[in-house]
Amino acid sequence: MKALYIILLITAFAYSGMAQDGTLDSTFADKGILAFDLNKKSDTGHGLAVQPDGKILVSMSGSLITKFDIVLIRLLEDGTLDTTFANKGIYNYGNPDETDLNYGVSLRADGSIFVFGGYGVTAPNTDLVLIKLDKDGVPDPSFGTDGVFLYPYGEGEEYIHAITFTPDDKILFAGNSSEPGVNGSRHLVGRINADGTLDTSFGDQGFYLWNKTGGSNELWEIDLLNDGGVLVCGRIVPAGKYRPCLYKLQPDGAGIDSSFAINGEVLAPFEGTAYSMQIHPNGRILLSAANAGSMGNDLLVLAYNQDGTEDVTFGTDGVVLVNNDINDVGLFIVVQEDGKIIAGGESGGTLFMGNPRAYFTVRMDEDGIIDPSWGGTGMVSTQVSDFFAFANDCAIQPDGKVLLAGAGATNTGNDCFIVRYNNGETTGVQVPTSLPVMISPNPATDQLVLDVPAGPLRNYSIFHSNGQQMNTGVLAPNQIRFRIPIDHLAAGTYFLVVQGPDGIGRQLLIKH
Repeated sequence: MKALYIILLITAFAYSGMAQDGTLDSTFADKGILAFDLNKKSDTGHGLAVQPDGKILVSMSGSLITKFDIVLIRLLEDGTLDTTFANKGIYNYGNPDETDLNYGVSLRADGSIFVFGGYGVTAPNTDLVLIKLDKDGVPDPSFGTDGVFLYPYGEGEEYIHAITFTPDDKILFAGNSSEPGVNGSRHLVGRINADGTLDTSFGDQGFYLWNKTGGSNELWEIDLLNDGGVLVCGRIVPAGKYRPCLYKLQPDGAGIDSSFAINGEVLAPFEGTAYSMQIHPNGRILLSAANAGSMGNDLLVLAYNQDGTEDVTFGTDGVVLVNNDINDVGLFIVVQEDGKIIAGGESGGTLFMGNPRAYFTVRMDEDGIIDPSWGGTGMVSTQVSDFFAFANDCAIQPDGKVLLAGAGATNTGNDCFIVRYNNGETTGVQVPTSLPVMISPNPATDQLVLDVPAGPLRNYSIFHSNGQQMNTGVLAPNQIRFRIPIDHLAAGTYFLVVQGPDGIGRQLLIKH
């Protein structure tokens, strides 16, 4: 019966996305596009997450009265507002007298929801804010103060742009900090305990700051390597122009890991910002960015090895450059369960010439070769506004369909637009591997048994079907059987990936 269940599940995946990859999904909202206007004012979508039951979380900076608040909504799978979530489908938090900005939403394995950004105290003073909600949008009273971590680091502007979770449920965040009267901002990384208090054992009393160069230095993404090192990317202004940057910090935040790249720092030879980062199951570090030139912007995907050196086997000498229109910007990057990569953000003209700026995606294989099965050319533009639009985030549903969220100009300001595309390419589990891996039981409840051939040191990771890494660990050399606890995972579909010098192995995992 168990084998039959898995076969039926895989068959359902195989037939769930037969429409051409990259076409608008007519079963979602209005022919694949949802325009969400909170209060006939400006709303900008910043983050996306898909819960195990298929419901869709969209975080935004939304205008409830006159200024932005931190807003989170939940949609049913067909794009209608889920009124059982928070307050009739909408959670909001902020200072009604000042501007509060939201920069994303993240799910933890236990179902907890986190939204983050900046809380406006006064016009030039913004505090760090991180909010924890339960799966239905109710603030968790055991976290911070009534579910909110609010920290006044200084009297300038501070923002959390991205978070990630440590194996012991602490929360690492990345962003930037500025000082009143000082031009520019610094790179900022901090760590918060599971109870919503600042972890003063990290860095200098909970923070590590660097690059006070006088420019607008910002971090936009954060992740963990298997050795505990903290990866962050963003931009630095070393000589008057933005440069995409990548850093590795020591696990305890004591400083930059000088063994990574050149003294712990990668400065890409382009003019722009690295807005997003993914660690591919094959180990590559991928950045999505833009390169500013005399004729506009080109979207960039950059690939690096785990030691910070350029991975010249990806694309052309480690770079994929996409020139679709005058203005192409990479604001996100995600990895499908089959290893293919989707990057995007926006593409179009400028204020006075060319096509309206539109939502934009490009898909490539794991080696950076453009995949023409996506939209017929490998690229898809969707015009949600007659003037301008940009997609800030992307998420992949368990059935493989692709969601984008961002903003488009309307006659009431900006509206948050959510777009969904058909995608049959991610269905099934026929992924080439070179390392045989077996797991049992499957479906599993509390733990699984992993069998692999004896060999050298290897790492394993468990990914949710939406691409989020949920767990990681190290497999001892020459051991062939391992017991891995999974009781912390919510029910749903996952993929276990084992990688090492002897190959990569993958298995579908059903968690009950």
